[in-house]
Amino acid sequence: LHAPFKLAHQGACTLAEAWRMVSEAPAACLGLGDRGRLASGSRADLILVEPGQGGNVRLIATIAAGRLVYCAEPARMVMRQSYSLAA
Repeated sequence: LHAPFKLAHQGACTLAEAWRMVSEAPAACLGLGDRGRLASGSRADLILVEPGQGGNVRLIATIAAGRLVYCAEPARMVMRQSYSLAA
């Protein structure tokens, strides 16, 4: 979890580049074409993090296959406004 944020914080690469290294690239190597990126038809696996100092992060929530499976702070997950999603 911390590696891409540390790499970006240290200036080794952008966060987007670092995230591809730990998500899209491993998924592709394993033949998991529906994982590792956000795209239509993909699994919708996400993590929500809170940034800290020095490139550290704290895991707030995990969404797997579009379902909330872990939430450190449920009160923060309350949707105060609804949004229409693009098709």
